[in-house]
Amino acid sequence: MPEAIARGITLAEPPEPREDTPLKTSFLVRSLDALRPVVLAHGGTLKAAGAAWAWRSALHLDGTDPEGNVLQFRCAAPAKA
Repeated sequence: MPEAIARGITLAEPPEPREDTPLKTSFLVRSLDALRPVVLAHGGTLKAAGAAWAWRSALHLDGTDPEGNVLQFRCAAPAKA
């Protein structure tokens, strides 16, 4: 990237979520609970389990990759009794 642009970039530790992008990659996973240790082991984050929301028969939960890019993970919502 051009040096003039690079000088204007500040890297935070841990990275700040980049929530101002028009894109959010979404991944279908088998279990949000099983995903958490994998995401954390690779330097990412996941919001608290209570922050998950249901929509169209799936549970959705946001997190970030190690660079702060916001990601969404979703799994089948549990069947209602």
